[in-house]
Amino acid sequence: MAVAAALEFSPPLASSTARLLRLAAGLATGEPVDVRDAMRSLGRAHARRVAEAVLMVSGVYRSFDLVETPEARKPEELIASFSAAPPA
Repeated sequence: MAVAAALEFSPPLASSTARLLRLAAGLATGEPVDVRDAMRSLGRAHARRVAEAVLMVSGVYRSFDLVETPEARKPEELIASFSAAPPA
């Protein structure tokens, strides 16, 4: 609710900016945010910043290096790779 209220009184924002602000505020306050909706139609640079923010709030930022790869994968393929059974 705090996020929605803050955005209601802000100057007009581009929809992508408003979605990123909702995500950032959700991470800061613990208020649930629909990540799929927030990331809809945003590019790689935004995705990287969101990933960095998640690592920061989880306290493990210094334990990981985010490295871009030239291979773009569809979200469905990425989700499937995470939910696949581990190799025997």
